[in-house]
Amino acid sequence: MAAALSLVGLVFYIILHAPIPCCGWGRPSCLGNMRQLGLAAMLYARDYDDRLPLANWRDPLVPYLERLRQEAPAIRGMPESHRPVHDVFQCPQDATPQTDSYAYNRFLAGHSLDKFYQSNSDYSRTVMLYEVENSKIAFRHKGGTNILTVDIHARWYTPADVAALKWW
Repeated sequence: MAAALSLVGLVFYIILHAPIPCCGWGRPSCLGNMRQLGLAAMLYARDYDDRLPLANWRDPLVPYLERLRQEAPAIRGMPESHRPVHDVFQCPQDATPQTDSYAYNRFLAGHSLDKFYQSNSDYSRTVMLYEVENSKIAFRHKGGTNILTVDIHARWYTPADVAALKWW
């Protein structure tokens, strides 16, 4: 049992602090931020009858982000992140004065994950979070953008790849 908990903690740590080749170890990354936000959304859903956050998604996720920050480093004495939780909402490459670099897919707001998984077999292509600037998708990473899908997979997409993604 203790080994299983250690393994789960190690997986959380790796997901939260996964290095991105362009950024190196220990530096915040856009993809890492999106993964943390996705995990926080899933923890939220677990506590709220498998329902995703409503359209006002930012504030309800903060307690779950704080919990992830507290629990992940406690496993095997891993170093704790000293970045403020609210920094997760800002892409490190976003030079605009906006407070949030990411937007939540409004079509998912308040929906049950159970119903979503039953009615949508292609959730690995359904957008949960995307980078935004002036209410439009932002292509700030070498002509592409980072997107988190409902299966909590964050990756870089070209504009052509984005067109093939599902929004519900």
